[in-house]
Amino acid sequence: TILVFGVLYCLGFASWSQRAMSIALMRGGLKISHGVSGWGNGWRMVSLIMWQQTFIFFWALLLIVPGIRAAFSYVLAPYLLVDHPDWSPRQCIAESKRMMEGHRWRYFCLNLSFIWWHLLSFVALYVIGNLAQFLLVPYVDSACAAFYEDLLDREDQRIRDAGTFENERQGSYD
Repeated sequence: TILVFGVLYCLGFASWSQRAMSIALMRGGLKISHGVSGWGNGWRMVSLIMWQQTFIFFWALLLIVPGIRAAFSYVLAPYLLVDHPDWSPRQCIAESKRMMEGHRWRYFCLNLSFIWWHLLSFVALYVIGNLAQFLLVPYVDSACAAFYEDLLDREDQRIRDAGTFENERQGSYD
């Protein structure tokens, strides 16, 4: 039991740290401290992953397609949890679902662009062991963090445009 909980915590710690480093890399402020930032947040990430996988499982019980759609909807939740550590896992999942609305196809195409890298990694598995996968995961995660940052920028632009529109509308009545 202690071993299982220890492994779960280490996975949560590693997942948090990996997401924190990817976000920091995209924002241009990567530091060594991002690599250990998950130390106190491992259980929060484990909780998020458990909620994510539970929801995906129940959606997949309906059919495979709703499960895949749910998986794409919840993909930004770990990044949101790292960005907003005060949010609950369910809040992160709900916000991820909202942010991915209309962007699932773009995310699918992003992942499809890595298919050759994954196949090459699989072939290299027999030659050099897990080194290829070890090098590929941070690359793919950084691309997903860039996708997350792009969605945040689009959201900010939409809010700014809505504010400008409101200001113009209010100014026309004055």
